[in-house]
Amino acid sequence: MMTPPEAVARCFSKYLSFSGRARRPEFWWFLLFVLLGNVAFGAIDTMLGFGAVAQLPEAMQAQDGVEPLFEYEAPSPLAFFFGLATMLPLLAVAARRLHDRSMSGWWLLALLLPVMGQILILIFLALPGKEEENEWGAVIAAD
Repeated sequence: MMTPPEAVARCFSKYLSFSGRARRPEFWWFLLFVLLGNVAFGAIDTMLGFGAVAQLPEAMQAQDGVEPLFEYEAPSPLAFFFGLATMLPLLAVAARRLHDRSMSGWWLLALLLPVMGQILILIFLALPGKEEENEWGAVIAAD
C-alpha cells in the first residue's frame, strides 16, 4: 500500500501528467495533504496577521438592514499560493484516478455543476478502480 509521503512525491513528480492511472491511496493521501496544507498555511497567515486581504464590494454589503447571503473573504497570501501550487497536481491526479475507473478525465468538468456535480465526482473518485488493463495503461498495484 502506498504511504502518504510516496503519494505526495508521486503527485508532484507527475505535476502536469494527465495520462496514466492513479489508485485510490495516491489520490486520497494527496487530497489530505492539500487540505491539511491549506489549514496550516491559513493558520500561519492568521498568526502573522495577514488574514483576509479583501472586503465585500460596496454593492454586496448590508443595505437597509438586509444582510448579504454570504460573507466573502479572500484567501490569505500563504494559503493562496499553496493552493495555487497544488491545484494542477490535484486536477492531474483526479484525472488519473478517473482513468483508473476507465473514465475520461473530462468528467472533472462535472465539478462545474452546483452540488450534484461535486457529489457525482466524489462518488467516482471513491469507487475502486478496474482490475484490467484499459486505454490509460496497465493495472498498477492494488489499493
